[in-house]
Amino acid sequence: MSIKSMVDEVFAIDNGAEVPEILYVSCDMIQQDIYIVGIDGVTKIDLYHENGQMGYVPWLAIYKGDFLYARMDASHMRIVYKEASK
Repeated sequence: MSIKSMVDEVFAIDNGAEVPEILYVSCDMIQQDIYIVGIDGVTKIDLYHENGQMGYVPWLAIYKGDFLYARMDASHMRIVYKEASK
C-alpha cells in the first residue's frame, strides 16, 4: 500500500467511510504474522486513528471476543482486508 493510499484511507475513516474487514496483520520489519482473525481466539481487528505529534497515526485494535486484547501502531504493519462480496 502506498503512502498516498494509507493517507486516503485514514481520511476516509475520519469522514465516516466504511472500512473493509481486516483478516490479519503482520509486521514487515520481522516478516512474522502477529494476529489473525480466527486464530488464538482473535475475533476482530479494527483500524482506527489516534492523534500523534504531527497528525493522525493509524492504530489497530485486536479483540478476543468482546475483550480489547491489544492495541498496535499500524504504521509499520501489513494489513490484509477481506475481499468484498459481489
